[in-house]
Amino acid sequence: MKFGLVGTGPWAEMCHAKGLSTSDDVDFIGIYSRNTEKVNELAAKFGVRPFNDYLQMLNEVDAISFCVPPAVQVELAVMAASHGKHLLLEKPIALSSTSAMRLVDAVERANVASVVFFIFHFAEPERSLLTDLRNQVWDGGWIRWFGSAFSPNSPYKDSTWRKDKGALWDLGPHAISILLPVLGDIKNISAIYGKGDLVQIVAEHQNKTTSVVSMSLTSPEAANDIELAFYGENGIIKFTRDREDPAISFERAVKELICSSQMSTPGHVLDVNFGMKVVSIIEDIEHAIMQ
Repeated sequence: MKFGLVGTGPWAEMCHAKGLSTSDDVDFIGIYSRNTEKVNELAAKFGVRPFNDYLQMLNEVDAISFCVPPAVQVELAVMAASHGKHLLLEKPIALSSTSAMRLVDAVERANVASVVFFIFHFAEPERSLLTDLRNQVWDGGWIRWFGSAFSPNSPYKDSTWRKDKGALWDLGPHAISILLPVLGDIKNISAIYGKGDLVQIVAEHQNKTTSVVSMSLTSPEAANDIELAFYGENGIIKFTRDREDPAISFERAVKELICSSQMSTPGHVLDVNFGMKVVSIIEDIEHAIMQ
C-alpha cells in the first residue's frame, strides 16, 4: 500500500516516518508539509519525496498517516477520505464532537478504512495485558500520568495545541481508550482542575465500577510518573508503560489499517467511531468541570 505522511514534528519523525519506512507491504511515497525547510529535511532523511502540495500527494498514495495538531488533522483527513484514501490518525481525532462527526461522516461516505493510533493498544507488553484485562471482571481502576511536556528538554515544548488544551486533551484520550474496554461505558462523570493543567476525574462505569484519573503535562520533572491499575477479586494489577520503540508499535497499526482496508466494509475497534466516542467523553469532562 502506498502511504504518505502529513507532519514533520518530533513524533512524526521518531514514530510515523520511521514506522512507515520499516513496515512490510508499505511503499512510503512522501511527506507533506507547508514548511518547505522541514519537509525537505525529513524527506531526505527517509529517502522519500517532499510535497508542498497536499492534493498532489493525495493523487499518488492509497493511505495517509497524520501527525499534526487535531484541528489541522480533521480538515486534511476529511479531504483525504473524500479522495478515497485510508486514514491512520493520531488522537484526539478532533477537538470537538462536531468536528469528529464530520470526519466520521466522510469516512463512512467514502467507505475507507481508519485506525486511530492509541499507542497503548499497539505497544507490547501493554497490548497483550489490556487484552487479558478485558477478559476479567474488575471493580475499578485508576490512572496516574504526570509529565513535563514543556520543559526545555521535551520534544513537545513548542506544541501550541498541547499548551492550549492541556493534559485533558493530550493524555485524556489515552486514558479513556484504556478504561472503556476494561470497565465499560461511562455513565456519570465529575472532574476538577488543579495546579497548572492538572485534571482529576472520577467516573462511574457499568455495574457500579469506578475509575479515578489524574493527569498533568506541567508536573515537576521529579514527579513524572505513569501508573495504570485495575482491582477486583483477582487482586490489583498494576502496570507502567514500557518504552518499546514507538515505530515498532506504529508498524502494528499500519498492518491493521491495511487489513481493514481489504474488507468490503472496513472496520476496526479503534476506528474513527471509537475516536469520536473518546472526543465526546472528553467534552463531557470539560462540561463537568464547568458546572
